[in-house]
Amino acid sequence: SPFTAGEFGKLECRFAAVYGNNDGERRGLAEGFSGLTDLKDFVELEHNGKKIALYHGTYEGIVDALRDSRRYDIVVRGHTHRADIKKKNNTTVINPGETCGYLTGKKTIILLDTERMKAEIIDLDSV
Repeated sequence: SPFTAGEFGKLECRFAAVYGNNDGERRGLAEGFSGLTDLKDFVELEHNGKKIALYHGTYEGIVDALRDSRRYDIVVRGHTHRADIKKKNNTTVINPGETCGYLTGKKTIILLDTERMKAEIIDLDSV
């Protein structure tokens, strides 16, 4: 929702974000997040020499194609609301789950060390 931009604005870091499948108010989101990040359907990044793809994950075939393309070291996806870390060939696919816990009852994020390529699911209720 566009009102979340105020909370994201408190972050003291740069971030990238992609639209989700229920983001019907794209114009409001784009305006709200203007100056914070450019919302898109797909984002390519590079960090610590690693190529990263961000995609909400609505279509599993696209997630699989990104993973199997061998273009990316990391594919970050969402959509299922379930935290998950999978590796195939040299690509790590991570889904941080949901930080709010509305659908699953689990509030999770994933921390990824891009130098060691080690990912860890963090349960926010246990920290």
